[in-house]
Amino acid sequence: MCGIFGSLDYDAYKSIYADNCVRGNFAGGSLYVNHKSHNYSISKWPGVLHDSDLDCHDKQYINHDIYLGHTQAPTSMIRAYDERTTHPFVSKDWVVAHNGILENHLELRKSINSDICSVDSAVIPELLQLCMQDTVDDIDTISLMASKLKGTFGCWIFSRVNREVYIIRSGSTIYTNKKKNEFTSTRTTASFQPLQEGEIYNMTQDGLKSVGDFKYSSPFFVL
Repeated sequence: MCGIFGSLDYDAYKSIYADNCVRGNFAGGSLYVNHKSHNYSISKWPGVLHDSDLDCHDKQYINHDIYLGHTQAPTSMIRAYDERTTHPFVSKDWVVAHNGILENHLELRKSINSDICSVDSAVIPELLQLCMQDTVDDIDTISLMASKLKGTFGCWIFSRVNREVYIIRSGSTIYTNKKKNEFTSTRTTASFQPLQEGEIYNMTQDGLKSVGDFKYSSPFFVL
């Protein structure tokens, strides 16, 4: 079990990170986006970072405007921390963090001419890269990619080309507080409501906005 989450406010991000550590305390990862400078930053770490440690670890990033995170539980295959098997995963043009279980990742790996790690989530950014050959923009690419996934997934996705953040969900939990422009795998209060399955959301400084959809076949619905 893992957790994904994000906020436009760094202090809120830290609080949501702490909430999601109950879903995974093996490792953590983050991606922070600064639209003013067109920069972004990725960091990964073993275990759990507490407030003071997180501030120290991320002090160079606190002036960004979108903060995204992931907390990871150990898998049956991965029991020793390795940055290569820790979210987020990166391809040439995409950065992805995923919560859930992909049932067809071995099948998808065969269609990708790339040496990727054994974690099922690592197939997603590589599949996005492959889908770009048959699509015209980010939304089409994400829609095509997501329609190929079987199993459960909640993902935040970052386009390294366009510097845009997207969120998708099928089965795996993601809740959002639209008033505060936050999302999380862990529901802490009634103000967080489930994000719609099969929708593609764009996260900007104005909040979350539905910008597209995709075909999905969730094996179950989780609240």
